[in-house]
Amino acid sequence: MPIHDPSYVRFVAELADQLPQLSLTDPKVNIFEMIRRAEVSISIPYSSPVYIASALNRPGIFYDSTSDLVPFFDRAPTVELCSGRQELQERLSTLMS
Repeated sequence: MPIHDPSYVRFVAELADQLPQLSLTDPKVNIFEMIRRAEVSISIPYSSPVYIASALNRPGIFYDSTSDLVPFFDRAPTVELCSGRQELQERLSTLMS
């Protein structure tokens, strides 16, 4: 039995086909290795990839696209919340320079 709605899986696949900067990763890939190789980990607020990044001493950003969330999360040295596209772009620019 699939764990995701088939229409959602199709939507994500179509989005990846339309956007060359977006790629899908095989769910069997080791997330620790993937994050270890990444320059920064960005995920939906309060999800585990950012905390994995922190454990690996990599920068991690919770991205709040709505700019509505209160920054209420377990603080860690490399974990932060960016609200809105502009704030995310500014932070990524700083991290990548």
